[in-house]
Amino acid sequence: MKTGKSTIKYLMLLFLGVAVGCTDRFDEMNTNPNDFTDESVSPAFFVSKILKETNVQGRYAFWRGPLIHGDRFADHVRFGFASSWWNDGLSYEYHNSYTDAFWSTYFKNVPVNINKMMEMTVEGGPQENDKLYAVALILRAQFFQMMTDAFGDIPFSQAGFPEYSTPEYDDQKEIYKTLIAELGKAIDTIGDATTSGDGAHDLAGGDIMYDGDLQKWKRYANTLRLRLALRAHGAPGADFADAAITASLGAPLMESADDIAKIERDRIISKWGSSGYNTVWWDFSWTNAARWKLSKSLVDMLRDNEDPRLFKIARPLEGGDIKFTLPKDATEKADLLKRLTYIRNVLDEAGVTHTYKEESEGTGEEQKDVATISIEKDKFYAGQPSRFNNKIQPVVRFEFFSSPSEYVVADKQDLNAAGDLMPALAMTTAEAYFLRAEAILKGIGSGSAEDMYRRGIEASMMQWGVDEADITAFLAKPIASLGGNATENLEKVYNQRWLADFGLGFEAWAVMRDTGYPMSATADVPEDEYHDKGTVGVGIPFRMRYPSSEATLNGSNMDAAIARQGENVQATKLWWAK
Repeated sequence: MKTGKSTIKYLMLLFLGVAVGCTDRFDEMNTNPNDFTDESVSPAFFVSKILKETNVQGRYAFWRGPLIHGDRFADHVRFGFASSWWNDGLSYEYHNSYTDAFWSTYFKNVPVNINKMMEMTVEGGPQENDKLYAVALILRAQFFQMMTDAFGDIPFSQAGFPEYSTPEYDDQKEIYKTLIAELGKAIDTIGDATTSGDGAHDLAGGDIMYDGDLQKWKRYANTLRLRLALRAHGAPGADFADAAITASLGAPLMESADDIAKIERDRIISKWGSSGYNTVWWDFSWTNAARWKLSKSLVDMLRDNEDPRLFKIARPLEGGDIKFTLPKDATEKADLLKRLTYIRNVLDEAGVTHTYKEESEGTGEEQKDVATISIEKDKFYAGQPSRFNNKIQPVVRFEFFSSPSEYVVADKQDLNAAGDLMPALAMTTAEAYFLRAEAILKGIGSGSAEDMYRRGIEASMMQWGVDEADITAFLAKPIASLGGNATENLEKVYNQRWLADFGLGFEAWAVMRDTGYPMSATADVPEDEYHDKGTVGVGIPFRMRYPSSEATLNGSNMDAAIARQGENVQATKLWWAK
């Protein structure tokens, strides 16, 4: 078993009382920034805490934020099979407690630590260090971009300060404008520097993402600025976007696998303090109740294009002989057979060869009629369609659709395991290339969109460990070239970016809302008896609702945001999507 640098830094944080702890004293420190004194902790160690609480949450926050909302709204994963706790309408039908959990956990833990790091390192601060202050600005941009893209207008300028128990909500346009400006300041401040200082001011001591390499932080900040500016481009009043895009394209961006903004996962820290797919998947595993399936949109895109990432992200559906007892009542039997026909058609569309038979089993009073769907085991790849409801759920068996690969969900709690764990991602190098391709296709940047597009695909495949020969073969396919008009070429870029964002559900969902692609993921669910439209109405959710706790604790400021932004429903479009 390997113990990586990030794990060692986590453990150092635990001893210093900066990371999440299990004693009452640690709990106090996690909620009260005044417990930190300027002499007791290096500002560099706030980096690990902020990175962890933004990207490597404990089980409670990860389950209710990135998995239930981000990954599913992105149409990367699905619930709603027979043994699942939930049908796949969960959260499309607004679920107050899960939204509350996401909002309260993230806003409670992250802004306060960002503010404290900035206060300590700002010019004239007790541990003044302009390079560490620049890193704090980058961390601030990552966190607030994710949150404003989820909800819209949010507490920002007053968030995390103890004197503002009821913080005002800032306009999303102003949040974007501020973050882009602050990223520019961070980039300029870092300049050519490679380290932040010595001793307690050495970023490497607490940096679980880039090990203190400021040039990697600079490239990440510039790529993040490009993401924000391109998303803002064309939105009402976004007159600041073009200059930011030009500045980003003229400065170093993420280029190589070493630039991927990621945090390696560990096998040591409890799932309550460090979670991900590789813990939630194994909770209640004897029933599959908490597990999920990969989506039809995702698997279709990979399988139909013979994309070698399929075998890195997904595993074949289990198959076997799946039996259903047929009711004796004629009406109930007809209804079940209708549902089975529907599922068989879904399997047919995915190219899953299967047989079907009805027969009697047993004798006497034990005799029953049984329908059996038989599929060769571990051969086919099929994703589950989105938003199956309660009516179809009982026949959507776990064996029918593909699960995430072993790499994606490898059990981090298995201390004897030798395989790698999928890291927590903040941004991929592949995205940096797709952003450049988008800018060129929109006439903002210069160069070859074709080259940037192909390099993005290559970077994503390298990230997933695809063999060089398989990458070369895929790049020879028409899907890997831009040969159409501007709209067709942009669709290819957006589709590949959405695909490369697997593991970054909130960002993939933002791509969908901003671009309308992939069309398979943004299309409305069928108007039939087997799908749950929820409270979204037509199409996909465009935002998360503000939680009910805000109505109680900060109602007047929330109401002001609603009056400015639009109704507090998931169908209300954000500023950059209007």
